[in-house]
Amino acid sequence: MVATARPAWARMHRLTPVGELDIETAPQLRDVFDAVARDSDVEKVVIDLSELPFMDSTGINLLMTGALVSGRVLR
Repeated sequence: MVATARPAWARMHRLTPVGELDIETAPQLRDVFDAVARDSDVEKVVIDLSELPFMDSTGINLLMTGALVSGRVLR
């Protein structure tokens, strides 16, 4: 799985996980979340799931935890 973080514009990051989001690939997306969380200029994070055909409960947990920990708006 590859998660691409597009450059921040309008104080927003867009993350697009590609492939499957499961127990094996979740750490990769978590690393991207951590990098975005350190960017103090970002107010919103958009998670584009259009390239994600499968997500298990680990992926759902990661998205929910990321929203709570970041303190930012996730869409």
